Amino acid sequence: MSANFDPWRQTFPISDEYGNVLEVSMAELSVRQVYVTASAINYGAQIGASFMLLLVLLLLTKASKRRSYIFLVNGFCLLINTIRCILLACLLTSNWYNPYTQLSADYSHITNANIAVSISTVILTLLVTILVFISLGLQVWVVCVTTNPLRRGIIMATTTIVGTVALGYRIALAVFNVQAVLAQTEMGPHQRLISDCYVVQAVAIWVYSCVFTYKLGNAIYQRRRLNMPQFGPMQIVFIMGCQTMVIPGT
Repeated sequence: MSANFDPWRQTFPISDEYGNVLEVSMAELSVRQVYVTASAINYGAQIGASFMLLLVLLLLTKASKRRSYIFLVNGFCLLINTIRCILLACLLTSNWYNPYTQLSADYSHITNANIAVSISTVILTLLVTILVFISLGLQVWVVCVTTNPLRRGIIMATTTIVGTVALGYRIALAVFNVQAVLAQTEMGPHQRLISDCYVVQAVAIWVYSCVFTYKLGNAIYQRRRLNMPQFGPMQIVFIMGCQTMVIPGT
């Protein structure tokens, strides 16, 4: 063997249904295998987290508050996200992620059921995003209900515009994604849109987090002025809000 031979990056031939030989890289096969494994871990964690949060929401919310819009939106969001992640996990065992399909881009064995599940995940992802921003908007309105009307209007207008822009990116991405699924092609030409969509969505969540954290911080400051400096739930939420803002902010 040559001294420059790297078995970890070697290529090997596979044949398509017409007898044409395709050279496949071991490195590419490894990358796709790691992606599928990481995706399975991600979806599994989301299924467990969403289901547990849904149970906590149902068990700990007082009966008098279970008819509120925020409770209903958050409950539906967690339920839909659980179903969405289950369908995404099921896709990993479908023909979409068969090694031959991935390496040869031969989608002849993709069934209608595979296409239906794939489109369902796209629509559910869009629906979850819509519910998230509705919930954030309702929470901003609640925390700003005692604010000066002019400031409340500015805050609501700003957050609504930011959320609408982020939702617009998600809708555009969903349209192109459904078209790619129906045409059985990859999303390669739309990588810039995918990246921008996640960035804009993170910025929107960061803006909402800024509003929540500022209002909590201001409430804590006012309580200290009234000689009420005890450490309680408001301080805990404020500290956690400051910390979690780092995630969407970065």
